[in-house]
Amino acid sequence: MNRMIISKLGAIDIGSNAVRLLIYQVIESNGEVHFDKIAIHRAPVRLGKDVFKKGKISKSTAEKLNKTMKAFDLLMDVHGVEKMRACATEAFRSASNAEEVLEYVNKNRSFNIEIIDGQQEAKFISMSPLFDLMDSSKKYLFVDVGGGSTELTLFKNNECVVSRSFPIGTIRLLDSEFSIHKWDDLVGWIATYITPESEDLNVIGSGGNINKIMKLCEKKHPRELLKTDIESIYHLLSTLSVEERMFNMSLKEDRADVIIPAAKIFLTVLEVAQCGHLFVPKIGVADGIIRSLYYE
Repeated sequence: MNRMIISKLGAIDIGSNAVRLLIYQVIESNGEVHFDKIAIHRAPVRLGKDVFKKGKISKSTAEKLNKTMKAFDLLMDVHGVEKMRACATEAFRSASNAEEVLEYVNKNRSFNIEIIDGQQEAKFISMSPLFDLMDSSKKYLFVDVGGGSTELTLFKNNECVVSRSFPIGTIRLLDSEFSIHKWDDLVGWIATYITPESEDLNVIGSGGNINKIMKLCEKKHPRELLKTDIESIYHLLSTLSVEERMFNMSLKEDRADVIIPAAKIFLTVLEVAQCGHLFVPKIGVADGIIRSLYYE
């Protein structure tokens, strides 16, 4: 078999809770392109903790992000990454000092961070390995839950029908002042585009929290996760303190608090869409960034 390494590509997803670096090796084999994930690194920077309470990124958090980018820059150099892209999402979109922080963090980097909107996030989702799992005869509702926002994208015939970004995220929901009207927008959108007759609808979940819930349920990707499974984990975790979740459930500190609101978001979507399960293929925005780098 003729195998030829085409390139090594990197993607950085700067979310409201964590910052992730994915490195792929792209290989051609007999005319086909293979995307092999060779490294993944995660840093709990938690930009949203500042932004969603105070409206801007603090100096200490900006410095933490700067150190993370410096480390990721070095890691990509070690791996021999030839091309990369760094994208910031909801926390940066909402920060009043976003441009100031970008100027500071981008300085002396081999790359520049760019802020993308919800539509661009949806585009990356549509370029991810998602379609490898799709049956073109069915409808798919892709639900990507982050710290600052939730992206809902409806696919039919392997094409995006409609997409919307909602300012409902796990870190936002930890804030007691979160507006109930934002829930109304999400529920109304689902009710508009998803009808009870949509028997061929499949829900696909994305994000670190649903992957962790999948693991807690002792299920492997990309098998289906029942709504009742999520409800069981939700009720179990709700009886525990953050410290108990860390100790008893082996959850990281920056996962132990946000996993509850994440489960609530997924349960709400499934309830309104009248779907009893979802699939968790363990893919995200960064995977789409990698493919966009290669194909564009």
